[in-house]
This record gives sequence, C-alpha cells and structure tokens, in this order.
Amino acid sequence: MIKDMKQRLPIRWLAPEVLSTGTFTKKSDVYSFGVLLWEVLAGYRLSAPDKMPRGVRVIMTKQCFPGNPDERSRMSEVGRYCCMSYSYTGTKQCLA
Repeated sequence: MIKDMKQRLPIRWLAPEVLSTGTFTKKSDVYSFGVLLWEVLAGYRLSAPDKMPRGVRVIMTKQCFPGNPDERSRMSEVGRYCCMSYSYTGTKQCLA
C-alpha cells in the first residue's frame, strides 16, 4: 500500500490501478514484470537523469548496464563501490 501519495514512484512500471487505488497486488506485479520484459526484449536502457550524481551515473552505466554480460560487475562489486564512493563507516555495516 502506498502510504504517501505524494512520494516519488516509478510510474513507468506501475500498473494503472496502483495509481488510483494506492494498493500493490500480485496482478500489479505481473503488469510491472511485463514492462520489464518489454524493456529487456526491446534493448531499452534507462538514461541517467540530469540530477543524478556522477558516481551513481558511473555505477549505472559502467557497472550495471553494459550490453555484454561479461562487462557487467558482480553485485558484490557494485555494493563495494557504492560503499567506498559514499563514505560509509564500514563495508560490513554498508552491506549488511
């Protein structure tokens, strides 16, 4: 259930009824999965918003989105990079 209707939501992936009812269901998850399938099969990649910090942009474009799977980082590497880049107090705390 959406507690604050003023919060930012990933509209692109939301089923239309979620916007009107504020409630997520298994059926709304199926809709979102359909959008994901479309993006994957169409080769669509999200573009980085202008306000995205440079470090996050690098993570998204260089570590997560390469078309060749062999060029993508492992999730543990992405997590470590996030921790180091954003000066968390410790990797164990950051990745917990």
